[in-house]
Amino acid sequence: MDPDRMNPVPTVEIKVNWQGAIGTLVVPYSARIIEVKLLISQTLTFPVTADGPHLSWPGTVVPVAADRQELSWEGLVLEDQLTVQSYNIPANATILVFDKIKVGISIVANNLYCEVFVYHGTTVGELKAKIHADYGVDVAHKVVRKENRNLDDRATLWSARVVEGTVLLLLG
Repeated sequence: MDPDRMNPVPTVEIKVNWQGAIGTLVVPYSARIIEVKLLISQTLTFPVTADGPHLSWPGTVVPVAADRQELSWEGLVLEDQLTVQSYNIPANATILVFDKIKVGISIVANNLYCEVFVYHGTTVGELKAKIHADYGVDVAHKVVRKENRNLDDRATLWSARVVEGTVLLLLG
């Protein structure tokens, strides 16, 4: 008799949500989060529509590279070295996948342009805090604008349809 059949590895089925598209993945309960990211990049593909936030050719599929993923569950950002078990993620839980993107920021008051790497799940307020930390720019009472629309500090970049290469204005 096969010893692996006697002691099967405990697994959990999770749902993976990437920009509104849902996939299902069965992972070992002992899998590290980095291993989950690798499984996502190797086994899941998601349909892309023309009106989706990742404007690509309709009907194509886009694998999400492990090094460009941030995973979130129940509002927690999942750390690569921890396991599914350490977070006690139950069966049928939904994991959110956010892409790492490069965004341009034109800081009007300082006549400065910079590019930052952030995740789709980053909020506008977190982006402003990153600009302050990385470039020393005072962001208090300033707004981020995209295409003549001020973005709410609580909005995620994903919900504001900020994609790779978007250029935002910091005004105020």
